[in-house]
Amino acid sequence: MSELVLKGIPAASGIAYGPAFILDSQEFIVPKRNISEDEVESEIARFQEALDQTRREIMDIKNRIEKDLGAAHAQIFEAHLMVLEDPMLFDQVVKAVRDEKQGSDYVFSQVIRSYMQALSKVQDEYLRDRATDMNDIAKRVLKHLMEESRWHDFENFQGELAVVAHDLSPSDAVSMYNKK
Repeated sequence: MSELVLKGIPAASGIAYGPAFILDSQEFIVPKRNISEDEVESEIARFQEALDQTRREIMDIKNRIEKDLGAAHAQIFEAHLMVLEDPMLFDQVVKAVRDEKQGSDYVFSQVIRSYMQALSKVQDEYLRDRATDMNDIAKRVLKHLMEESRWHDFENFQGELAVVAHDLSPSDAVSMYNKK
């Protein structure tokens, strides 16, 4: 058995020894998919349902954190909900689905990517950090749009694990709360 020593910024104090779970960037590859005029409205409805499912997930996380840690710790998820409820984002995706006759998953991935790129270029560090939050939201929406089952779910992990990641989203960190 070989031993690998990793150095980084710990999320918790102390020393961890044991099996590691490598959390990669979990990027979705979203293929461009043409749709017919007849499919446009069902594609928009599919996008709306993915937003609704994501909103319910985030509300569940927010409510659990409010209950366990208090309202102050759950505030970041208010920002996540605001992104999901942004009429400009919704309208931009709907317009592109109608005009370009492309699948909502592809259109959404392109629109949200442009938002994240814009945020990552601003001078304000707080706003730059919101690109990470937006990435978390995008992955959740795409998970529903693409019916992805490979998305990691810390709720189902058993036993003690050391999680190794380049970056943790707020929902990843919350999902690991009170776990081993």
